[in-house]
Amino acid sequence: RLRSVARHLDSSPPLPQPGGGQAHPMVLLLGAAWPVLQPLAAPSARSATSFRALCDFFVLAMRAGGAAPLLPWLPQLLDAILAGLAAHNLAHALALASDGAVCALQTLAAAVERFGPEEAATPLLSAALGRAAKYAVPNLAAALGASQDAAAPLADVCVAFLELLYRAALFCSEALPPPLLDSALALCARALRQPSRDLVRAAAALAARLAESDELRPRLLASEAGPARALLGGLLVALASHAAHEMLPRVADAMRALLSCCGAEAGDAVLRAALSAEHAFLTATSAAPPSADDFHAAALAAVDDALAFRAVACDFALLARATAPPPQEALRSQVFSASLSPPD
Repeated sequence: RLRSVARHLDSSPPLPQPGGGQAHPMVLLLGAAWPVLQPLAAPSARSATSFRALCDFFVLAMRAGGAAPLLPWLPQLLDAILAGLAAHNLAHALALASDGAVCALQTLAAAVERFGPEEAATPLLSAALGRAAKYAVPNLAAALGASQDAAAPLADVCVAFLELLYRAALFCSEALPPPLLDSALALCARALRQPSRDLVRAAAALAARLAESDELRPRLLASEAGPARALLGGLLVALASHAAHEMLPRVADAMRALLSCCGAEAGDAVLRAALSAEHAFLTATSAAPPSADDFHAAALAAVDDALAFRAVACDFALLARATAPPPQEALRSQVFSASLSPPD
C-alpha cells in the first residue's frame, strides 16, 4: 500500500504545516511509516521478500520526494539500506543472500544517483559506499579469484556492486576515496575474466567511465599504471575468449578509453605489457592467433578513431577464437590480412 501511495506523490505539491512552513507529502509519509519500515531492514529480519518490498518503496520515495526535501532523511535511508545489506550478507545461504544483497546495492545506487549532485550528501554517500564495500568486496573478490563455479552464484551481486560504483563515478566522484577505488579496480579486472555477459558489460562500463573522469583517472595511472594494465589484461581476455558478440564494441570502447587516458608513451608501454602477460592465453587455443605486434601497432594508431578501433578489436577477437583460419573477407580491417595470406 505504501508503494501505491508513493507512486502518486511524485507530482504532489508541498503541504502547509500547522506551525508554519511547508513539507513534501513524501516526507510526511516517511515520518509516519518509519517505525514500521525500519525493522524490515534489521539484522534479525532476513526475509528477502519483505526487504525487496522495502527497497522498492525507498526507490519510489526518493523518486517522488526529490533530493532536497528528502536530504534530512538520507542518513536514516542509508542506514536502513546498509543494515539490510549486512543482514543479507554473503555469509548466509547464497540464494537468500544474493537476492537481498542485490536489492540493497541497487537501492544504494538509486540513492547515489538521486543525492549525488547534492554537495551536502557527499560525506554521507562516501561513508555508505565504504560500508557497502566492506560488506561486499572481500566475498566477491574471493569468489571471482576462485573457480567459475564459485563465482557464478554471486555474479548478480558483483554486477550490482559494479553498477553502484559506476553510478558513483558518474554522479558523485568525490564520494569515491582512493582505497575504495583501488579495490573496485581490482574487482573490475577480475570480473572481466568471468564468462558472464552481465559481468563483462558492467565491468567494461565502469572501466570506461573511470578512464573518462578527470577526478578518478589518476588512480588508473598510479603505481606505474598498474591498475590500467590489469584492466587492459582483463579486456584482452574478454575479447579473446568469452565476451558476447554484441559486447565486443563495448569492450573495445573501454580499451580505447584506457589507452587514451594513459597518453601515447604510457599507453604504448601498458598495452605491450598487457599483451605480453596474456600472450600464452591469447595464443593457446586459436588456429589463427592474432599477431600481438600487429594489434599493438594498430590499436595505438586507431585510438582516436572509435570505429577503426572497434574494427581492429573485433578482428582480434575473431582470430583469437578461430578454430580454423577464417577467410580474409571475414575481417573488418586490414591489420591481420598478411597473417592470413597463403604463402607464395
